[in-house]
Amino acid sequence: MVSPELLDSVIGLVKQYLKTFDKYPPSQLPFTANPNKDVEDIINGIKTQIDRVAID
Repeated sequence: MVSPELLDSVIGLVKQYLKTFDKYPPSQLPFTANPNKDVEDIINGIKTQIDRVAID
């Protein structure tokens, strides 16, 4: 199992990464119009990947 600290740091990095997109108009972003849902999707994807690695 992955430690909660690692997961928190990864989630923090993703949120920081997404903030860099604030500089661009939405039409240039490869995301939907709902940024909160995009963050959720990315975080859930990362959790899924981490869980797969932890299982292997």
